Amino acid sequence: TQSSTVASLDKSLEDYEGKIATLTRDLDHAIASLDESAATNARVQSELTRTQDDLARAEQEVKRVRQSAEDGKAQGASERKTSRAQVAELREQRATLEEGLSKATELVQKTLEDRRMREALSKEAMQELE
Repeated sequence: TQSSTVASLDKSLEDYEGKIATLTRDLDHAIASLDESAATNARVQSELTRTQDDLARAEQEVKRVRQSAEDGKAQGASERKTSRAQVAELREQRATLEEGLSKATELVQKTLEDRRMREALSKEAMQELE
């Protein structure tokens, strides 16, 4: 009976050793899987950081482009305002010049009429003296 007990204990020991070996292999596989997951997680984290950096740069570029567009609009509005003022000033100058031209034309016509009248009077006076 003692030998059967020893045989039974040997059998149980072998079973436990087999289970321990299986559990050890399973544990090694789980550790390897965790290591792979950790490495994958590190790569994903690194990629996420790069993506966040890219996004931040893109957002800054969008802000810069928007600001540039707003500055361009403001400059364009200022240039249009200046151009409108210049056009108004030129129109004013044109009106003044047209008025001056009109007065000068009237004066020339009046001077010509006066000259013709004097010439006519001069002719009459000459004819009376003859």
